[in-house]
Formats: sequence, structure tokens, C-alpha cells
Amino acid sequence: MGRKFLPAVVVIFLFVNACVSLPDSQPVDRVVHLDQNWKDPSTANYFHHTSQGTRILPRDWFMALEQPELSFFGDPSMFHETEYLSRFGFIPDTEKTPYNPDGLPLGFAVDDEFVDPMTNKKSPVVGLTCAACHTGELHVVKDGKRLAVRIEGGPAMMDPGLFQDALSKAIAYTYYVPGRFDRFARKVLKEHYSEENAEQLHATLKNIIEAGKKMNAVNDELHLYDVKGGFSRTDALGRILNVVFGEQLNVANLAPASAPVSFPFIWDASWFDWVQYNGSIHQPMVRNAGEALGVRAPANFKQREALYKSTVRVDNLAKLERWLAGDPKIPLSGLSSPKWPENILGTIDRDLAKRGEALYEQEGVDCQGCHLPPMDQIRKEWQNPSSPYWTHRYGPPLLRLVLKNVDYIKTDRTLLENFNNRKVVQPDALQDAPGFIPIKKGMGMGLALGDVVENVVNRWYDDQQPPTPAAVRKEMNGGRENLIRAPMGYKARPLNGIWATAPFLHNGSVPNLYELLSPVDERSKTFFLGSKEFDPVKIGFSTQPLTDGFEFDVSSKGNFNSGHEFNGDGKELGNGVIGRKLSHDERMALIEYLKTL
Repeated sequence: MGRKFLPAVVVIFLFVNACVSLPDSQPVDRVVHLDQNWKDPSTANYFHHTSQGTRILPRDWFMALEQPELSFFGDPSMFHETEYLSRFGFIPDTEKTPYNPDGLPLGFAVDDEFVDPMTNKKSPVVGLTCAACHTGELHVVKDGKRLAVRIEGGPAMMDPGLFQDALSKAIAYTYYVPGRFDRFARKVLKEHYSEENAEQLHATLKNIIEAGKKMNAVNDELHLYDVKGGFSRTDALGRILNVVFGEQLNVANLAPASAPVSFPFIWDASWFDWVQYNGSIHQPMVRNAGEALGVRAPANFKQREALYKSTVRVDNLAKLERWLAGDPKIPLSGLSSPKWPENILGTIDRDLAKRGEALYEQEGVDCQGCHLPPMDQIRKEWQNPSSPYWTHRYGPPLLRLVLKNVDYIKTDRTLLENFNNRKVVQPDALQDAPGFIPIKKGMGMGLALGDVVENVVNRWYDDQQPPTPAAVRKEMNGGRENLIRAPMGYKARPLNGIWATAPFLHNGSVPNLYELLSPVDERSKTFFLGSKEFDPVKIGFSTQPLTDGFEFDVSSKGNFNSGHEFNGDGKELGNGVIGRKLSHDERMALIEYLKTL
């Protein structure tokens, strides 16, 4: 055979210094499921494992890949093992079902209908689903047992960057470490194993590694991902723009993804008039398809005859959105926010919560002015055309969210600057291609993204046999037009279920609710992310030093914890101060009230 490997001593030198350091796994004795209004219990399983068209690796490759470590006594463990993947923050789900045939963690999907839009070849793949980032867990000890409180639609304590790094290293180990490729090839090829087929597989692996090296060189040169997201965060919009406009259209469009944000909680989001932290996207389908493209659902932006053809599963995205939204004729009837489980996290002090409710509405504190009254109250007004909480501008009533200018709230503005300032450079070769997006010279990349994603979705509709009728397209699109905007502000969403969504602010720079209600100089300057151990007093995760966890440093641009500050002294608010300074007792009262929402 023509394969060559590095001498063992060189392998040891290289890879001992390239190991992936991970926190220990966090096993639990029992999982507690809360009632979040999914009437059919199977809906959660479908949500966890329904493909949106993304690809990590071919299915056989993923299941044959070994962990990126050197083992001197026996073969290394497998990459897909539950305990190993849980160390990245993925939630175990070992039950094998038709939706999860390999018993992979929540957020993984096997897609047997995957067709590469560049080669038109069909092959089963493993990809990530919405649930990978939007299903959370809170760990608590009760009666000597460690419990995991499942939060459907909540932010995951998962590190996608660390996962990608480990995956890349595992592929490199497979290629370079003696003996490893042969084990990999026999598992992938199975009954088709032969020297010739193994050589072809080895060549394919080499091409992938070489392409990865080139991309890594570009990443390093342009400092694309120097600002690490860590556990529970990623620069979603920055990565989407890099993948869609940079990697797949023109490398001149690559720019640093320097604004990591917390994975947003997604209950009620289907009913919002605008979504994303910057309130930039209106249509559910464009929002979800754009997310799928950013998580590496391939699309064809280079071949004229296959322009906009992609692997995005528009049909599945429509189903996922229906599960989240519920009945369009019943307001907020889909996935609901979790209720504080008093039998597990402690009884709510109703008298203290009552005092907190008064503060929530009180002038000078006025959380309600931005974050709206409780959802039970808002729900009753949804057909009232004069309600200040619902807009009928777009057809069916949608929840009108408050957008606050960043100059007023003074939270980290990096996300807004990146989204607004990046401009599109498109390849001249496609300027006259039929159906190519009509991007104006110097058009903002954030705005152009809406056009690109809409054309990807429309290509899917057009390619169906027969093509998807207009009425069905409208329904699958959520009954809304594709509207995109780029405001210099952040949306303030309702706070129902906020207790289950740490860390806080759009960039996750504040570890718990108590600090969020405190002046900036009382907030943590550094803290650790990665632990799922819940603090039911201050309302957040444990931030104590964690071996191989992610140390969050708020001194870096993109990570600033400034603004949204309760520190006024009766003077005019603004410049980051949104309310008067609260005493310790007032902060605790507000926290107690927020538990009830």
C-alpha cells in the first residue's frame, strides 16, 4: 500500500502536545422533565433528533472515528461514546429510536436523505439539530441524588468550538497515527473493504485534511475566531456570514467572528415580530434556514445550473417551527417556558415575590417597560388591535418586542457593529448568472443574508415534484414576508422562564440574575463556564474554577459586561443606567418574583 505514517516518536511528540483538554463528564442519577406544553411526549424526541440538513461527517465515518488521544495500552475509545460527547456539554440520550438509531446525544441527527448539492451524491450523514444549542439542563442535588432538570428550548451548556477542534484532531489522528486508519477503514468500508477501496478512502481523508489546513491558515491570518465562545455561547451571525459569504461564495468576505452570544431560549419566539438579539429577522423560515446554513448545511453558490441548491431540510424546518409555535389560532400555544419546580429547587416565598412584583412595575426600576407584563396577561389581549403588546401590521397578531438603542443600554455593541459594517464582495463570474442574488455594491452583509437564504429556500420549493404551491409556501414560511433590518439596538424579550437561562445579557457576560440586578462594578470580572450545577439563590450556574472549563474574561471586546445597570441616583437614566440602584433585599425580591414568571 502507498500509505505512509510518521515515525512513532514524532507522532508522540506532535500529538501529546495537541490533545484536547475537556472538563470531566457530569453524570446524574435521574432526569426531571417539566411540563412545557408539548402534549405529545414524542415531540421532544422528534425535536431533539430531526435533521435540518447539516453535516458533521458521513454517518459511518462519525461512528468509526476514535477519540483524539494516544493510547499505549489497547485501542482508543470511540469519539461517539456518550461519556465523551457529554464532556463537550451534549446531553446524553442513549435510547435507540427510529429518530436516533445510533443512540447519540440530544442535538444529533442521522440524515439518510442527504444529497450533496455540489456532487449530487446521496449518502447518510450525522449532523447537528436545533436542540444541540436549544435544550438545557440544570443539575441539583436532592435527597442525596443528582438530578438533571431538563429545559426544553433552553440554552445548552455546550461548547461547539471545542467540539469542532476535537473533531478536527480526531480526523488528523486517524490519518497520521500508525494503525488507526486501518481500524477506521475496516469499520467504514465493512464488507466492501479492500486495499483499493482503503487507498481511495485514505486519499479522501488526505484531501479533507489539506483543505482543513488551508482554511485554518486563513483563520489564523485573519484572526477569524480569536474570541472564543466557550460553553453556552457562539458568534452565530458571524459564523453564518463567514460560511455563506466567505467559505461558499468569496474568501474576501471572511471577517472575524468576534461577538459570541448566548444560545437564546426559544419558547414563544415563533410569535415575536422580530427575532435574533438585534431584532434583524422577521420570517421564521429565513431565520431557521439561515441557522442551518451556518451550522454547515452545504449550498451551491458556484454552479449556475445548481445555484442555491442545498441540503437544508425546509420541510423539517417547517415542522420544527409548528411544534414550537403551536396552533396559529391560539396565542403562545406551542412550547412554553418552564415553571419553577418548587419540589426540586425550593418553595417560592410568595410574600417576597409580591414585593418583587411591585418593583418590577415600579417607576425607576420598571422592568415591565422593556420586558413587558407577564405572558398570561399579554395572551388575553392578542386580538385587541389597540393593544400595545401585539402588532397586526404583518397579518396575524405578533408579539411586539421593545428594541432598545445600544447607546442607551450600553451593553457590548460588537455584534451590532459586525452585522452592520460588513459589506459583500461577490464574484464577478456570477454577476449575470440566472437567479443570482441582486446584491448591490457595498450592500451590508447582514441585509444581503436575507436575500441569499430566501433564494435557498425558494430553490427547495421549486425543486419539489410538483413544485410547492404558493399557498403552501406561505404557510411553511409562517405566513410572513422576508423582512430584514439592521438596527443599532437589542431587543428586550419577555422574562417568563428567565430563571432557567443563565448566563445573562446577549453575550452571556453576567453569570447570574443577582449580578444582573447589580451595578457593573459589583459584577464578576472573570468566571468559569462549563458546570451545569445550578445556584437556586442567585439564579445561575456555578462559576467556581473548573478544570479545563472556559474562563470568561469580561475585559475583551465582545465580552464586555457593561450596561443594563441598576445604579441610578434619581438623575436622568441612560448611558447604560436603566434603573435606580437596588438594595440587596430588593434584588432578592425581584429574583423571587422572576421565579414565578
